[in-house]
Amino acid sequence: MLKFKPSQFLAILFSLLLAACMPGNVSTADQVATSVAATLEAGGQPVPTAGPTLGEVATQAPTEPACANAGLINVAYVKDGDVWLWVEGGMRTQLTAFGDVLDLAISEDGCRIAYTRSLPNPMHDPSVEFVAPETLSELWVVSSDGATSHALVDTAYLAAQPVPAGDNIVSVSRFEFQPRSHTLAFNTQMLHPGVGLTLRNDINLINVDSAELVTLLGVEQAGGNFAFSPDGSQVAFSTPTSVGVINTDGSFLRRDLITYPMVITYSEYLYSPPLAWSADGNSLMVAIPPADGLAEGAPETALWWIPLDGTPAFEAGSVQAAFFVMGEVAFSPDAGRIAYLRPIGDPGSGMNELVVALSDGSNESPVISDPQAYFLAWSPDNSRYLYAYMDSGLRLALATAADSSTTLLASLAGSSPFALRAEWVDASRFLLLEQGEATRLSLMDATGLAEVIDTFATPFVSFAAAP
Repeated sequence: MLKFKPSQFLAILFSLLLAACMPGNVSTADQVATSVAATLEAGGQPVPTAGPTLGEVATQAPTEPACANAGLINVAYVKDGDVWLWVEGGMRTQLTAFGDVLDLAISEDGCRIAYTRSLPNPMHDPSVEFVAPETLSELWVVSSDGATSHALVDTAYLAAQPVPAGDNIVSVSRFEFQPRSHTLAFNTQMLHPGVGLTLRNDINLINVDSAELVTLLGVEQAGGNFAFSPDGSQVAFSTPTSVGVINTDGSFLRRDLITYPMVITYSEYLYSPPLAWSADGNSLMVAIPPADGLAEGAPETALWWIPLDGTPAFEAGSVQAAFFVMGEVAFSPDAGRIAYLRPIGDPGSGMNELVVALSDGSNESPVISDPQAYFLAWSPDNSRYLYAYMDSGLRLALATAADSSTTLLASLAGSSPFALRAEWVDASRFLLLEQGEATRLSLMDATGLAEVIDTFATPFVSFAAAP
């Protein structure tokens, strides 16, 4: 069901007619995707946001010269509890020797790798009835040459943060580098006895070279998800019931750009939707699942367009998507298209089909019907996407966004598409993590030719690439 203002509907109709008259060397579907994205943005009449001010933490250049591996493809990953770095050309280096690394992120220039370590929780007491978690997560950074490695947020800092009385303590949760800088954003969670994820809904910025730490939004002022704008000058955040944006210098806070009912997760955590920025940083698109995705009657996921010039956000459309745990609606990098799983057949059958559509939910194109169909990733130029499915074995496919024409890239050794992860490094190559009894990380091109970066004894490997 599409929902447009009358002026938006007429503008989109005009865009579709105009696209049909364009030269034949550009696909009609590509013209339509571009036209709809532009028309939705024009419907909000966005204007460029104010440029970052001098001295703003968000736009600080790295304080040290670029490293030797800058400009190359750099892949940081966790193996046997340590940080490793693979650099284009085949060089592979172990950067830490702790054995307790959990997750990581890499700066855009490839010169810094931030990572979390699993260390003893001083509030853990196995003798009490309700036991707090045994470990917490500290935040560290290492240079790409391994020469410097140090804590950014340690146990002493975490233990000093105010929490309710009891066996409670703060731990690092999500973290990611701000584009074009060595500044890292992170939020925290409260570890406590019993079960459940309790986020503190904050956003903090720390320069990993100078260790300067700034609280951008304090406890319960942000949300569970956050995402930098492409130029790094803004941060969008989502809570279980709303979306907001703030400049990374702390100015121009905009709360409740949209609000929505809390989404039932059927688990011990609260859901905050992912955020998709437009390429120019002037707007956001967000897919909001229904309050109860397992309710009868096939409730729909709402597709919201959020201009950032003060114009009210509007629901551009909606789609009947599978329960979000099976895979969330994925916007293409230019926000012109979406990919999602749609349940088909009898309720409870588990049958889904992968669908690609314009970002307002129109012009949908079913790609494949399979109980284990799984969308992986859009290419950075928006022209192609990866997905996986089962057909007498695990298959990896590459499809063209304009018409969903598909090329089978590889037959893989795994037993489930849901164990795959993919991340594009440029318009023609991507990283592929195959997890299972034989776990491996490879760099593959659009013809299916692959170079193995490393193999692993255990699944659930964290990796990140730059640029």
